[in-house]
Amino acid sequence: MSEINSIIVFGPTGTTGLHILKRAILEGLEVTVYVRNPKKIPESICAKLYRIIQGDVLDKTRVENAIEGHDAVLSALGQGGNNRDNRLLSEGCQNIVSGMKKHNVTKLVIVSMGTFLTRERPRFNRFWKRNGFYDDHQRQIKILEEERESIDWIMMMPSNIKNSTNINPDYKVEKNNIPGGYSVTAGELADFMVKVFMDRTSTECFKHTKLGISSYPKRKFSCKISMSVAMGLFAFAIGAMLYYRMLPDVLQEFVDNVTNHGTDAIKDQ
Repeated sequence: MSEINSIIVFGPTGTTGLHILKRAILEGLEVTVYVRNPKKIPESICAKLYRIIQGDVLDKTRVENAIEGHDAVLSALGQGGNNRDNRLLSEGCQNIVSGMKKHNVTKLVIVSMGTFLTRERPRFNRFWKRNGFYDDHQRQIKILEEERESIDWIMMMPSNIKNSTNINPDYKVEKNNIPGGYSVTAGELADFMVKVFMDRTSTECFKHTKLGISSYPKRKFSCKISMSVAMGLFAFAIGAMLYYRMLPDVLQEFVDNVTNHGTDAIKDQ
């Protein structure tokens, strides 16, 4: 039996948010959305939602009131092109946490950045730091770390989210690490976020963790070529080496011939 029946989704109009709505509806959940602009949600989805609450995630009182009566909260908030003083995610998270504690809602799944788990990509990390996004996410993480006793939170940390409904049934999740390649589909991310709290075992396994998620395991680079192609390349290399080793001698012979021809012509005069 499912641990949850009703959820509220923050950030429902982005790539991940819309896929969360579709997946939650397919799972038969009562889905409420908290959204600044309801017009961004397709009508085909709106018709299947339990409730639409229009509001700003920075409005603490409205956020708190919206959370009442739900079994779990899913947040796919993102900065987009306007980070509003680099506080949207962290302050929004703080308001969500406040509402959950006020109404005794304990389950939260939230999307952050895989850059916190990707030690191999320092340039990527510097990009986020330079644009202020990194600090906002860092504050968001700190807020959740301080709420271990009151909230069973899970922080998803995808590296690159592809706008695709495809779901590899063998997609990977791993605590504190990117488990495979640096990409996951929005469909896979939404699938995990919706289902993780639907049974007690998953809740106990993943609560209070930062999870990397990938569509596929890392692939080792390999270059396989046929024997005939390999022999052809080998012959070409040998030919090139011989040609360039012989070239100086050919040029010298040409120069000598021209010189001798010129000398002979002068003698004939």
